[in-house]
Amino acid sequence: HWVYNQHSKYVWLLSRIWKHTDAYIPTDKMELYVITIAYNHTRLIEKQIELVKQHVKDKNYLHVVVDNSPKKEERRQIKEICVREKIGYVPVPLFIDRLICHEIFGNGISHGAALNWMFYYFLKQREPIWFALLDHDVFPMEDYSFVNKLGKQDFYGVERIKEHGWYLWPGWCIFRYDAISDCNPNFLPYYLKESFLDSGGGNYPRFYGKYDLKIIKFPSVVTKRIQHSKELTAYNDIYHGDCVQLIDNKWLHFINRS
Repeated sequence: HWVYNQHSKYVWLLSRIWKHTDAYIPTDKMELYVITIAYNHTRLIEKQIELVKQHVKDKNYLHVVVDNSPKKEERRQIKEICVREKIGYVPVPLFIDRLICHEIFGNGISHGAALNWMFYYFLKQREPIWFALLDHDVFPMEDYSFVNKLGKQDFYGVERIKEHGWYLWPGWCIFRYDAISDCNPNFLPYYLKESFLDSGGGNYPRFYGKYDLKIIKFPSVVTKRIQHSKELTAYNDIYHGDCVQLIDNKWLHFINRS
């Protein structure tokens, strides 16, 4: 637990000494960064880049792929796509999720560790006004403005509400940078009493817990089953099975790349 609670400090320290020769940032100091956490699956990244370019209408933003792929060949291909499309590319150190025993939380630890690295290595150095987080299997289907949807709130995104806490799913959300940066955010999963908060849940005690759920506006989410499988009954089955979601009426999420 001590190592877990210190994880963001470890990542901050590494971010000060680690130099990436593989990073590619075509332009810098943008007001909004749209961050995709990639995990292999080159074709998904290529299609998402295409649709983000087509439909995201915010001004002065840069789409950046933060590459958490464990396969070196996938990393090479993803970087080639980013350079070709003039999209930012930042590779996550391959050992970053080993800073904590990932048997505790399963795959959520890798996603959370990559998000921490992104925040302390990339965003902390740039201090934008806003930043948005995307999974690599989420695609805009119509024109969209993150900043307009955020409005005057400090954050806007898909909520995950559990018995003892809640958090935003870090696969689709936007934050006002100043609102969260002073809290030393930690995007790792988190256990709160009997409740398991997946990647992003570590921000509940540091950030989300001070907000009143009753006055926060969240996007609509409609979940549809592609096929009715007998095994898909529990919460985890739904969010890791054969389902698709429509987020805010304009984004399509292929759950587990349905």
